[in-house]
Amino acid sequence: SRFLSNSVRTDPWFRRVLSEGYHAISKSVLGIPYDTQCGFKICDRDIAQEIFSHVITDGFSFDTEFMVQASRLGCKIHEVPVKWYFDRNTKFRSSFLLWRMLKDLLAIKLRTRKPHG
Repeated sequence: SRFLSNSVRTDPWFRRVLSEGYHAISKSVLGIPYDTQCGFKICDRDIAQEIFSHVITDGFSFDTEFMVQASRLGCKIHEVPVKWYFDRNTKFRSSFLLWRMLKDLLAIKLRTRKPHG
């Protein structure tokens, strides 16, 4: 997680505001308290395959749904601090992707209201 006290972050203030805003919205909408966008996730292959069999979202919000589905399947989730170094060559374009990510959050919310069957 980039949000733990012993994590190191080098992203500019604007990107930090965006990531913290997305984190707050995803926590509010989906009830998921984890840093879903950090990009680092470790789990057994069988568990990952089971979780991914329930993930529909593609693009930048897929890992948010991954974490939601992992929680719904009863997986134990632990966050650890990371050293997060900002890459100025990132493909993230906030003006376009922010709206897509918000739309994805609402779609994930609607899809995950139903129990797994």
